[in-house]
Amino acid sequence: MFAPTYFIGLDLDSAARKFDASIGTTPWKLVAGPAAFADSLDGFQELLAWLRSHQCAPAQAVLCMEATGFLGEPLAYFLAAQGYRVAIEPLVKVRRLFRTQERDKSSQDSRQLAEYAYHCLDSLRVWQPSIEELEQIKALLTTCEQLPWQSIVGSKETQPHIAEQDRQRGMQLPHMRLLAVDNDIRQLLKPQPTVADEWPYY
Repeated sequence: MFAPTYFIGLDLDSAARKFDASIGTTPWKLVAGPAAFADSLDGFQELLAWLRSHQCAPAQAVLCMEATGFLGEPLAYFLAAQGYRVAIEPLVKVRRLFRTQERDKSSQDSRQLAEYAYHCLDSLRVWQPSIEELEQIKALLTTCEQLPWQSIVGSKETQPHIAEQDRQRGMQLPHMRLLAVDNDIRQLLKPQPTVADEWPYY
């Protein structure tokens, strides 16, 4: 049986294009968070670095997020591509737990989701990604790992003959490619149109 050491709650705010994360450990204790990240590939990579800084390796951690339909899929697939287990739970189940503990809140947050994962580990529904889409996303993420994160044109000291405008453009290229990969992932996971979508009055 899987017995994680770390329980990570992820609370998505789709309107603000961000999410919060909190980390708890066993026996239950909140050890980090909430920390805010952008709902983008940049933010996902910052989350990964944050998890690693707290020694939350995939083999020792379970992440829990609210079921938000396709809106949470880019983050869930990113984490699955890194080897993490992701549980996706209905909000009503999270609220029910905290009502029984007389700590009801109007909405959950990442701390509650982490604590919920700790208390309800045996009943968590670990999400199973589509293998085909997961492989495509892994391939896209591999291109990000190969990006030259330092300026591809060097510094003024090492290459003084390059114009400042060209130097700035060279520094932006990796970030622009990261945005393109982020967009590719979201397009890949975008819900496919149905007949009802194409013919709304049918």
